[in-house]
Amino acid sequence: MRRLAAGFLALSMLLGFDAVAEAGTAYVSNERGNTVTVIDTATFTVTSTIKVGQRPRGIGVSKDGKFVYVAVGDDDTIEIIDTKTREVVGSLPSGPDPELFVISPDGKTMYVANEDDNTVTIIDLTERKMLGDVQVGVEPEGMGISPDGAILVNTSETSNMAHFIDAKTHQIVANVLVDSRPRFAEFKSDGSELWVSAEIGGTVSIIDPKRREVVKRVEFPIPGLRAEAI
Repeated sequence: MRRLAAGFLALSMLLGFDAVAEAGTAYVSNERGNTVTVIDTATFTVTSTIKVGQRPRGIGVSKDGKFVYVAVGDDDTIEIIDTKTREVVGSLPSGPDPELFVISPDGKTMYVANEDDNTVTIIDLTERKMLGDVQVGVEPEGMGISPDGAILVNTSETSNMAHFIDAKTHQIVANVLVDSRPRFAEFKSDGSELWVSAEIGGTVSIIDPKRREVVKRVEFPIPGLRAEAI
């Protein structure tokens, strides 16, 4: 979802590690500044600012730590940053307006939510080529993947659903209705639960991945505030 309010700055932070310095590093995408900020988490100081494409959103590190990937929504691509040189060294194909993405546990495949054409793009990270796409609900945003890499989950903000996708067949195997405008999806480390946040619903839905149904909702009630304001 595009934000037009004055002064809005979207931040996506990802912790990585510098193999040489053995110090923690955070990479932050700055939507309005078209940059990625690099932060030393030991001293909490900015060590570098990297110029990237237009409207950077989702961000992630390759499994070997060599690259940072950043979704630049207005350029319809995923840019690749070398973690040693801290320069953009290439790009990956994507559908229109990539939002968030997830990388398979083996580090070989990337799955990208493309908001403008209601698809999830599948990318081979070794060959840096598109393998195909999956049609999902309206305004796809969040992406999650099970610890074993078998099931991919995409959340569609307008359809209010979590779409379960078979990673081998690239087919949707279930659609789970959640609260309004789901944004983020994350599996527990043992794969026993999937947690989905709902921005307007003001809740987190806890889903049983085997039964593929919501088993609990976490609410954050604040007296005097509507759920969508929380």
